[in-house]
This record gives sequence, structure tokens and C-alpha cells, in this order.
Amino acid sequence: RGANKGGDPQKVATAGVNRESGWLYFIDKDGDVSRAKMARGRK
Repeated sequence: RGANKGGDPQKVATAGVNRESGWLYFIDKDGDVSRAKMARGRK
């Protein structure tokens, strides 16, 4: 309800994480950057 539905993504910090293909990166419940293997494209 209401007109404000969020907005564009905004960069708030630089983490210095080198991303690798096939991994999903996220902030875990402790506030750390974590990664999990993506479920798509498995062989």
C-alpha cells in the first residue's frame, strides 16, 4: 500500500570479495559475506 515501492539498488560498502562463477553470495545472519553453490547447471 502506498506509492513508495522501494527503489534502485544502492552500494553501501565495499567488501573486497572476489566473486567466482557458480556461487551465490549473500549476507548471513551474523552479518558476514557467505557463499553457496548455485543449484542450477549441475551435471
